[in-house]
Amino acid sequence: MKFRRYLVGVVVLVSGLMAGCTGSNPSEDTSVLAPNLRAFFQQFLDQPGISDFEREVFTRAVETGGITQEDYDEAFRRYASCMVDKGYHETYERRPDGLMSIRPPQSMVDVSDKEFDAYAQQMTDCADGTVMRIEAAYNDQLNNPGLLSDPYEIVVQCLAQSGLVDLSYTPEQFEQDLNSSLKDNAPFDPMDPQVQQCLSGAGIGYVTN
Repeated sequence: MKFRRYLVGVVVLVSGLMAGCTGSNPSEDTSVLAPNLRAFFQQFLDQPGISDFEREVFTRAVETGGITQEDYDEAFRRYASCMVDKGYHETYERRPDGLMSIRPPQSMVDVSDKEFDAYAQQMTDCADGTVMRIEAAYNDQLNNPGLLSDPYEIVVQCLAQSGLVDLSYTPEQFEQDLNSSLKDNAPFDPMDPQVQQCLSGAGIGYVTN
């Protein structure tokens, strides 16, 4: 079993991206990323160094209260074009929620850690300014409407709402199961499509080799 975050999509490249934007005031509720979606998008808009394209998308999101599928798709198209320009021909699959999953090129199979690290760094470079922040925000819009800051809480809430676990199953138990053997210990099949959706919605990739 391998726990490979980079296979889910570029949303996972910004795991914790907004963590530094929450809790700056001791009176703030650190259990959520923002009080509402518009405030959440404004946090991205206020970040220094965002691209003109990102600024356009997040300005629209603040005005309308949401990121559109069209804006997300354009962001991902820009990322994918950048990767092709750099010589990496990835394959992509659209998830049920409309986001894209990434599979590394066949040429990345059985390469050295140094070569794979170079590929992963190129993913980050191409995603920065195109899809990285937009996918992070759009994913939360779709899969974390409560804007919870704890990814394990997001997963458990999704599993419970889908009837895959009962209310006694906690984020702490999920973390223990994930760090040991999810397949052997969890009260659900981690490869079940609905479970995979709950995992990917929280930016967690779980695959078997």
